[in-house]
Amino acid sequence: MGGAAGDGIDHLGRVARDPRLGVRVPRRVPAPRSLGATRTTAVAYLAKVQATPPATWSALANWARETGHLMPWKRDLASRIGQMLTNGRKLSATQAIHGAQILDEAIRMGFAPE
Repeated sequence: MGGAAGDGIDHLGRVARDPRLGVRVPRRVPAPRSLGATRTTAVAYLAKVQATPPATWSALANWARETGHLMPWKRDLASRIGQMLTNGRKLSATQAIHGAQILDEAIRMGFAPE
């Protein structure tokens, strides 16, 4: 079941924690394979998502509902990220990666963050 030697995943499928962020951050994040996401890129995505104000995430979710441009799970995740940031909750590496992708996709589709 576990990952390859040195990838941060043990034989039980557990992942290492990044003490700087207080979140689980595997060396290889289970995200879209085209990203080739590593622990370093997961931290970069987390920083990008956290730097985006919670109001922007709510506006993105509302924009997506009105225009129908994003899939429902992406709209819901954008809304959830805004709520988590507002409440000071920590995001997982997977949430951060998907959040950054959603933000980039929405901007390409015409969303204009404030």
